[in-house]
Amino acid sequence: MFDDLEKTQMIHVQDDEDDYLEEEEVVQPKKVVKKRRKLSKFGVFLIRLLLVIALGVAGYSGWKIYSGLKAYKEGNDTYEKLVEYTKAGDTSGMGVDDGVDFTSLKAINEDVVGWIRLDGTIINYPVVQGYDNDYYLNHLYNRNVNWMGSVFFDYRNNNEFKDRNTAIYAHHTNNGSMFYTLESYKSQQFYDEHPSFTFFHVNRKRYEFQAFCGLVLNADEPFMQLQFEDDEEFMNYINEFAPHSTFSSNVTMTKDDHMVTLVTCTDDFTNARYALFCKLVEVK
Repeated sequence: MFDDLEKTQMIHVQDDEDDYLEEEEVVQPKKVVKKRRKLSKFGVFLIRLLLVIALGVAGYSGWKIYSGLKAYKEGNDTYEKLVEYTKAGDTSGMGVDDGVDFTSLKAINEDVVGWIRLDGTIINYPVVQGYDNDYYLNHLYNRNVNWMGSVFFDYRNNNEFKDRNTAIYAHHTNNGSMFYTLESYKSQQFYDEHPSFTFFHVNRKRYEFQAFCGLVLNADEPFMQLQFEDDEEFMNYINEFAPHSTFSSNVTMTKDDHMVTLVTCTDDFTNARYALFCKLVEVK
């Protein structure tokens, strides 16, 4: 009997041990470890190449910004110094001949034909005329290379306003200098406050450019006409665009008048230009 009881206890003990072993032998799921794919030699080369390109683009962009700021500073400094040769900013009580020291200006650049000023704005510059319409696009008055350029007559014009229409050009710069201000004539208020320019000519005469029409035009469609066969063609040219002006003016043009057209770029569309048409009036 005792033997049977002992066997029975041993069986129970054995069963408990088996259960314990079964619990211990439960297999836990293995974590899946993803293997990192190694870049091929070409992949490494491509990444390095893209990095070099990115650094190059960043460096070039930085250089362009620096160059642009340097060019603007050089240009602004040059023209600020030239203002010392003129009293065009304040001619009260002075004779016309004393407005600008053209003798000193000629010593710097013999291409000078005059000085243009628009009161209350940054436009206060010497005006030159070259042998083409390209040189002064990227040369300052002192002939230093600089894409800020100069204010210049069309090379095809007579430099004493003997043509029916005289064209004067300058850049539309990002820093607001040169002819950037012309774009402001899209506003009637601006026109009302700045209806005319003063021009001191190297021949010691003084003129007013009385604005009568402003237009946004496409440079791909030639709009500049300097010579006219007769009075009728001249008046037809004026009457064609005058009704579309960006501002209203009381200035009238007759067949006996001459005009000056100031031209610069504008951002309205690709190759857009803003042209300001003015009546030429000699100040006695």
